[in-house]
Amino acid sequence: MQNERPNRRVIRFVFYALWLSVSLLQAYNTELIGDEAYYWKYAQDLSWGYFDHPPMVAVFIKAGYALFNNELGVRLLFILAGMLLTFFLENLTAPKNLLWFYLSVASVAALHFLGLLALPDMPLLLFTGTFLWLYKRYLQQNSLLYTLLLAINVALLFYSKYHAVLVVGFTVLANPAILKRGSFWAITIISITLFTPHILWQFDNGLPSINYHLQERSGTPYSIEFTLNYLLSVILIFAPSVGLAMAWLTGKTKTTDTFDKTLKYIFFGTLLFFLAMSFKGRVEGNWIGIALIPAIILGYKSLEQKKWAGKFIKTSFTVTILLVLIVRTYMMYDLAPDIQALEYARNKIHNTKAWAEVIESVAGETPIVFMNRYQHAAQYEFYTGHKAISLNNRMGRKNQYNIWNDEMQLQGKDVMLVPNFEMNFGQKAETPKGTIEYHLIYNFRSSSEICITTDIQDTTINEGGFDIDFKISTDKPIDVEANEHYPTMLRALFFKDGKLIKDVYTEMRITNEMLQSDSKHTVHIESPEKGEYQMYLDVATGLLPPSINSKAVNITVQ
Repeated sequence: MQNERPNRRVIRFVFYALWLSVSLLQAYNTELIGDEAYYWKYAQDLSWGYFDHPPMVAVFIKAGYALFNNELGVRLLFILAGMLLTFFLENLTAPKNLLWFYLSVASVAALHFLGLLALPDMPLLLFTGTFLWLYKRYLQQNSLLYTLLLAINVALLFYSKYHAVLVVGFTVLANPAILKRGSFWAITIISITLFTPHILWQFDNGLPSINYHLQERSGTPYSIEFTLNYLLSVILIFAPSVGLAMAWLTGKTKTTDTFDKTLKYIFFGTLLFFLAMSFKGRVEGNWIGIALIPAIILGYKSLEQKKWAGKFIKTSFTVTILLVLIVRTYMMYDLAPDIQALEYARNKIHNTKAWAEVIESVAGETPIVFMNRYQHAAQYEFYTGHKAISLNNRMGRKNQYNIWNDEMQLQGKDVMLVPNFEMNFGQKAETPKGTIEYHLIYNFRSSSEICITTDIQDTTINEGGFDIDFKISTDKPIDVEANEHYPTMLRALFFKDGKLIKDVYTEMRITNEMLQSDSKHTVHIESPEKGEYQMYLDVATGLLPPSINSKAVNITVQ
């Protein structure tokens, strides 16, 4: 690059300077969205793993937040990672027309936001870009240096997001001859060794990420909406035009070497993998972001050769920048009209600090217990500095708050409960995000740390009722008798196709003696009408809904 023409250096400087300036301005003036706040909460307790993701997102946030204790600090390293990714894409693409290349990258709207928001996707994309950069050189030079660097990079990929398995897997499928290289197995051993702390963390915590991503997340019955939404997300991730053109040209490009073949495998493999996954459950659009990288590298090379490329790229850039500037401006300032169509976006993006301040004015320093709202809990804590947790129950799902000790720290304290449904007996407060209901609980007690097990997984019963044996235990110092106004009772919940069909209130009260013994207990449960159900035995403390205490038992009522 030292021999580059001066105008290329000027173009490069102007592009990165503008991208950095706009991103920093945006990051500083945009409130944290829910997931960003949740990952910020990750960063307050650095660990080798988290319920939903590996730890890289927390590491990025921790480093930036150490410099600036605000939204800019949370997003700083993600912005820098986005710029670094573009640098590696440029190097891998080797564009003849640097201006066209930068305009093409800037014409992919998704990159503006993936390179801004503090989400796990940008670390994954960055280390995918560096992986490909190293892999290309490794194919040319099977040296110790590239072996070690690739091993480290593979570990960083997996520490970023589990989708790294697609990058590595399709790379091997594209070039099975690599299995004959001794250095490949060295890379495998070293990267697994580096990733071992996360693997051990998973086992120490009961494999939460595996259970969630492979079982709990895909529990909803299939709907054609899943696949249609996925196909729409593919269009949107490459939108509005240049990205779609590069994706199309990537599909048409004939590969001439192993590296280009690898890019095509990653591109098509990622798209087809998540298409298949859409038949199992909902697929989020950002998951296919990996496919952007081979599309840009291969697609741009083909696009640059077209006679119509210059005009097309410039026109697309103009349209994209106008659209992106509108969205960027709206993310910073709520200038849009107050209409129903924008209510969802407004509540997601705006007024979070003011919302938190209203709740704080009611609660003071009293900890807040948000029901099934991990994003709200993290946002409240970020903007007020006061303690908040997500209390997850059977109508929601587990998340990192089920691993942290925050809930246990609130046992016996006074808290303010903010439910996610109308309880119709609490007090209400008006916030910029709508009316909230709240209820003060004195001597708070909860049941999330209780575990219920049975000896059966599948059983057939007759209509009317049946008896079931179970064991109940906990490894935490829980006192279920400490608040006489909040008894802990056993409940049986029957679900069908992911919907609650029947909630059976038993008369069995859970006692401390039951928690401390290893004895079996028997309870009689009234069954629903004929059909097939998933039944859970859970416990509910006082007015709180049933916690998540057991695994499903498949019940057939005949």
